[in-house]
Amino acid sequence: MLAAIMAYMASEDPEKSSTVKAEGVKWPVQNKATRRGGLDK
Repeated sequence: MLAAIMAYMASEDPEKSSTVKAEGVKWPVQNKATRRGGLDK
């Protein structure tokens, strides 16, 4: 019941959130991981 009320209220909200993706957001550069299989050197 609460979920239905919240869904109705969200659908009637006059200030809907934007679905436009933010530009300028960059993922960090990937770098090679050091994996030794449990061996410490």
